[in-house]
Amino acid sequence: TKAFTAALIASLVDQGKGKYDQRTADLLGIASPDATHVKTTLADLLGMRGNLEANPKRGWQTYQRMPGTLAFRRQALAQDVLTTPPQGIKLGEFNYSNIGFALIGHIAEIWAGQPYEQALEASILKPLRIRSAGFGPNPVNEPQPHIDGVPIIADYPDNPPVLNPAGCLHMSLGDWSKWVKEVMLSMRGDASILP
Repeated sequence: TKAFTAALIASLVDQGKGKYDQRTADLLGIASPDATHVKTTLADLLGMRGNLEANPKRGWQTYQRMPGTLAFRRQALAQDVLTTPPQGIKLGEFNYSNIGFALIGHIAEIWAGQPYEQALEASILKPLRIRSAGFGPNPVNEPQPHIDGVPIIADYPDNPPVLNPAGCLHMSLGDWSKWVKEVMLSMRGDASILP
């Protein structure tokens, strides 16, 4: 999902909606970010060098249980993480971050003027004719989460939807191959939607 989110934000940058060197706190309207986050840019988030932890200290379910839209919940996440100093992570150092991609997805929905999921559908999935894609748990006739062959029984057997930009997209292998082909074509400058 992170690759799709990066492609979506790249398409919006190409449309002139924003720039990679813009500061994250400014893009997300955080008036008083913690000093450690003041210089963090969109490019830093994309490279997982934006001094953000992998997952929020309060847990993803905190944001999932909030009322309001997913955009509202992602904004609450942005407010929490960008006003709090990270623990032992410095700007420019690689640190795998689901938070960073949730924020990138939120920036995309702000720029696109529609929810992240709809913007991804319109800009990436539909043009590539990827029809089996969806967010959340796989359909019941598809593989389900398990540990050592034992199904995981949970209220929601996937990451919560507030995390969609970082890891909740699923699709058939045939549709995945359309994406892989597009990425490979982009490497030689022949892609239809990826610069």
